[in-house]
Amino acid sequence: MAMKIDAAVCSNIGRVRKNNEDNFYFNGEYLNESNRNNGGMLKKVCDDNTQVYAVCDGMGGEERGEEASITAVRALKQYVQTEHRVDGSQQLKDKLQSISDSIEANAHKDGITSGTTIAMVTVHNNMLRTVHVGDSRVYSMENGKLKRMTVDHSEVQRLYAMGLIKAEEMDTHAKRHVISQFLGMPRKDGLVSPSISVREPLKPGKRYLICSDGLTDMVKDPEITEILSRAGNAEEAVKQLTVAALRNGGKDNVTTICLFVGDGKGGKMGITDKLKLNLKLSIAGIAVSGALVLFSLAMIIKDLLA
Repeated sequence: MAMKIDAAVCSNIGRVRKNNEDNFYFNGEYLNESNRNNGGMLKKVCDDNTQVYAVCDGMGGEERGEEASITAVRALKQYVQTEHRVDGSQQLKDKLQSISDSIEANAHKDGITSGTTIAMVTVHNNMLRTVHVGDSRVYSMENGKLKRMTVDHSEVQRLYAMGLIKAEEMDTHAKRHVISQFLGMPRKDGLVSPSISVREPLKPGKRYLICSDGLTDMVKDPEITEILSRAGNAEEAVKQLTVAALRNGGKDNVTTICLFVGDGKGGKMGITDKLKLNLKLSIAGIAVSGALVLFSLAMIIKDLLA
């Protein structure tokens, strides 16, 4: 029997950017051109034998970041619909290279570089694995302890691994946003080399977070830990994480997916099976505590209700 997963996603344009270059793949759903800047939220309890979730953070001027990220999630949907085994290592590598080539070809016609990160979780037969390219991340939480499951494909991560900078320097380094891998890389610079984890069994009570750097630049691991620990369900978690990112500056688009693994009985999920899309987050939706309500009303009402 497939375990139930309480899943939710929230995407927000942030408080500074004019466009939302983020997108997501939420087990078949994604933001299309008409609603990506409005962002939105989806929630569902899933017990499908095969499930796929991903966050893509696009980059490139003149809306090319948006084009790259939506190209990726559309291709991912086609992949899930046609591939018998979505978590096969070689199949994933081939598909991500195909997506990268498509993005690069479209950008090359205009003489520019465009691309997107991807951080993905696949679930098949109650086994989970992570896949990522770039600096969007996947975290897990078990027994209140947060674990970063992915290692950024970034210049600061390389410098840190070589011992050239300290961990505390990474967040402020001049090259902190330079990534070494992305979908859309020109072939002359090499093939895409996604990091693909080994499969691990789903465990009741374990929680997962997939996110763009719009979250992790604004909300550090201790605060993420606190939010994920106290959230009663995945919907509450993505709302609280979004509010925290906006409260701390909201300097980038922020997209989060939370997956809370259930006990297979569905008795403690706290949300319904109905798929729900809110193109504009309501004040009630982000009012997760009295303090955040006051802040939301005073500081981010324009961002969330515009």
